[in-house]
Amino acid sequence: GDIVKNLRSPIDAFPTPIILAAITTVAIMACESLTTTSTTPLPPNTPTTAPTANITFSTNPLDHPAELLTWLPTDRSAVWFVEFGKVSQRPSQQDYPWEDQLLALVRATEGTLNERLVKSAAITTAAFSVNGRAKGTAILRGDFSTFPKVLREAVTKGAAVLYTHREVEIFAFQGRYDLYLAVMESDTLLLARNDGSFPPKLLEEAIGRRLDGATLDEPLARLLNQTSAVDFLVAQYHEPQNDSQGFPSPNFSASAGRMNEGDTSTLHFYYEYDNAEQAAQAESLMNGQHLHSYSTGEDYPITGIRRHGKTVIARVVVLDIDVEGFLLGN
Repeated sequence: GDIVKNLRSPIDAFPTPIILAAITTVAIMACESLTTTSTTPLPPNTPTTAPTANITFSTNPLDHPAELLTWLPTDRSAVWFVEFGKVSQRPSQQDYPWEDQLLALVRATEGTLNERLVKSAAITTAAFSVNGRAKGTAILRGDFSTFPKVLREAVTKGAAVLYTHREVEIFAFQGRYDLYLAVMESDTLLLARNDGSFPPKLLEEAIGRRLDGATLDEPLARLLNQTSAVDFLVAQYHEPQNDSQGFPSPNFSASAGRMNEGDTSTLHFYYEYDNAEQAAQAESLMNGQHLHSYSTGEDYPITGIRRHGKTVIARVVVLDIDVEGFLLGN
């Protein structure tokens, strides 16, 4: 309803109009291009118990979104995460040209990383952060063992520039895309698109956070402690602003989801406010509300609304086809 729509805060313009494709494309392209679509996120997720910043990994830490999100630079306005290998195989996603999105990396490196090489990486997971319209950082998981040799050959041919930061090789493509890449171990690729400065501060910070064992910031930690493992996540750090039409404005909001069996997904919506009074107001406004999809016409009741201190969480089960619209706004 309109009340819920007003509770959301507009997401900044992102690189592509399709949420999951955007996550992957921007991760791979490190913000190749930008749209000016104005969208609004959903009611983000919050704790049932006292918030804590301690993330507990069930098995391999790299299987948890927190690991990749922790490595992202802190200079950002939003972060995204997607289990690309899982989401791209979803029956509802089969009509989307995923391969075309992956080949964005071919274009960004002017063909240095060719189509065969990019496909062979078998990317499984992607996380990235953006800040404004020019800066983006991405971390991809996959098999990048053959990338360094090809990138070094590009340096000898003058197609790329190589320099080292903390004994990690960084390859710079400073043409149209202003793209920087670093392979950390054979299964992790870091990318960044900066604003033309050299060396790229964002990529150097990501390398440092990876090497130094950085910790996840408090809002994301509280979110992930409530959602556990997720297949996709969109989170935004908001600038302070006055309440709009009496609706409280969160300082952090996120939407995290997990695909269910069949063709539905469970979306968790999380908000953090300046104080408990604002959170209580948001909670009361959400009660009894629903989300309406303009693409399918479906109405979904908002359930599981909970509040703890300054945070509010809600849950909605939706058809896969409506996930994109609800994450970025109808």
